[in-house]
Formats: sequence, structure tokens, C-alpha cells
Amino acid sequence: MMKLPIRPVEAKASDYDLMHVGFALSLINQVEAARVFDFLERMNQLDELEVPPP
Repeated sequence: MMKLPIRPVEAKASDYDLMHVGFALSLINQVEAARVFDFLERMNQLDELEVPPP
């Protein structure tokens, strides 16, 4: 089993969390979040999201 370091991160209201299976992988800005939403939309994967895109 691999142990990864956990480090606290201060998120601002304007930040987006990149999540996978309930874990925050990183904080991204609005431009990068828009790219992720665009990618998911092109793959028809937006239905699983609980929040509207930016």
C-alpha cells in the first residue's frame, strides 16, 4: 500500500476543486475548470455532475 502525504490547502471562493471519487486532487482556477467542463461535455459526461459549469 502506498502512503501519500496529506497537506492542508486553503481554498478561496473563486477556486475550483478537481475531485475524483470524493477526494480533492488539486485546486484549479476558473480557466482550467472551464477546460475540464468542456472536455467532459465533449465526452457526454456532464450528467454525473451535481453543480452547473462555470
